[in-house]
Amino acid sequence: MSISVDDLIGDIGNVMNDILTKDVKLLRGYSETKAKSIARYTKLIAESYAAGEIDEAELQEELDELDLMIERFVRNLKALTNTTVERLIAGVTNVLYGAIRMAATGAGVPLPALDLGEG
Repeated sequence: MSISVDDLIGDIGNVMNDILTKDVKLLRGYSETKAKSIARYTKLIAESYAAGEIDEAELQEELDELDLMIERFVRNLKALTNTTVERLIAGVTNVLYGAIRMAATGAGVPLPALDLGEG
């Protein structure tokens, strides 16, 4: 059995689109939620300081906490993005290995076990 390059390209595009559609939705929701939290906290700090409710030392403590919030947020985004990349690698690998398996099986050629990963 012959592999159609055009079909293979379409299959790769489909698997990538499926993964990206799901993961981008997740990333967008997470980003919006965390950005709102960070923005609200920033507003609270600014208003508290402007109203004299916190002094400069307390302001610095709050700014340090804000920095930690931002760092955790961005690190979590990075981890989620890395997970998406790994899912893309596994998905494309499965498509390609599947095409090889189908071609070999169609030609009656024995095929050793292929590690298809987690995709």
